[in-house]
Amino acid sequence: LPFRAHACCRSCIACSLRWFPLGLAIALLELLASAAPCAVLLGQDAVDKYARAAGLFHYVQQTGNNPGGHGSIDDAYLRLVTVEGETSVCALRATCYSNIAQCILRQAKPDCRAARRACDEALLLDPANAKALYRRALACEGLGEQGALEAALGDLARADALGAGRAAVESARRRISAELQQRPRARARQCSRSPASTQPHETTGDAGERAAAAERQAAAARAASGADIRQQLEDASRLREACLVQGREDDARDAERAVAACRARLEEREGRELDVFRPSEPQRREARSFGIDLDDLEARRRLDRVMWDVHRATELEEWDEREPSRPAGRRAAIARFWDAVYLAVASTALLWVLLVLRWRQRGAP
Repeated sequence: LPFRAHACCRSCIACSLRWFPLGLAIALLELLASAAPCAVLLGQDAVDKYARAAGLFHYVQQTGNNPGGHGSIDDAYLRLVTVEGETSVCALRATCYSNIAQCILRQAKPDCRAARRACDEALLLDPANAKALYRRALACEGLGEQGALEAALGDLARADALGAGRAAVESARRRISAELQQRPRARARQCSRSPASTQPHETTGDAGERAAAAERQAAAARAASGADIRQQLEDASRLREACLVQGREDDARDAERAVAACRARLEEREGRELDVFRPSEPQRREARSFGIDLDDLEARRRLDRVMWDVHRATELEEWDEREPSRPAGRRAAIARFWDAVYLAVASTALLWVLLVLRWRQRGAP
């Protein structure tokens, strides 16, 4: 490629990109992002390549292509959005970050926290990226922390729902579930080997505090997974069913408490929003005739915003007419002035006509 020299380097891709036609620049970036089969084996070089590709996508998305040929930078950006669409650029950037995570995980000593951060960046750009969810679950598995493992189960459930590879997802889910199942047993064996005199007896209060701390940690892990309340409820329900099938009654009870907490939060949120607007049955039928489902919270929220905008616009219009300092108020005041002038002129002309007619009647023989 005929890269042009720049002050920052001798072959700056970001600076050379603006000299290519728009379609060719996007094609080059797509080629750079889709080089996963070869690049994932290159270790840190592949990580650097994908990081540079993500930066190039951000550069093209923000500045457009060839600003000097297409006009201003804003015009070039609008041209890029019109031709390719902003969501496609975001999806390509998400692919780059997801591939960064895969390259890190394939290294001999992977930095699982860096891989998790890369997956977080990918999911911020494309929340429905199943590969990023699966790779974030693998990164959480590599961390080995209790909260990370529970968050990994949530990511695997979402990846499975989005259509990721079922065999790989099930294999990772079995590994993580087995790890979570072995931890209490290993802790129990360690306690049984230690002398009884050195082991303090756990009171009911300590057990309750430990259960509450575990529940808070699980809730924080579910919240860190990026799922909303409905998705957290679904993930907790799946985890409860899996624990019941595997015979892990303690974990099943924890999952049951998580399900109850998510359901309570969801009902509380919907209850507050239902208090804002409770449609009657005639209103529901009329809304359905316009294609609006008032049972949907988002539809009710949009309808409430529209009604508020209409009410606010009506108030502003009335205020404009009453307030002379506003432009509409000035126009209304001028119109009222000219109406008064026209009325005065017409009244004066009519009076003169009546006077002339009366004078002629008196002057007639």
